[in-house]
Amino acid sequence: MNNILITGGCGFLGTKLIESLSINNVNIRVIDNLTTGTRSDLANVAKYKEILVSDINGPPTGVELVVGDILDAQFA
Repeated sequence: MNNILITGGCGFLGTKLIESLSINNVNIRVIDNLTTGTRSDLANVAKYKEILVSDINGPPTGVELVVGDILDAQFA
């Protein structure tokens, strides 16, 4: 099974990408700061679970949302 990381996954382009990838039964981790997109936007295209950066342990399972900015040191 493929694992994919999508930044900005709650926005328009991100949700369209997730919607098309979900039919291939892949695991997706989404990192989004929710500046533009919302949790509801993501929920409209996929069932997801929200996790904290500190809870990342290995590859994603299903669709996971991590709220944060990739420019933050916690993602380094």
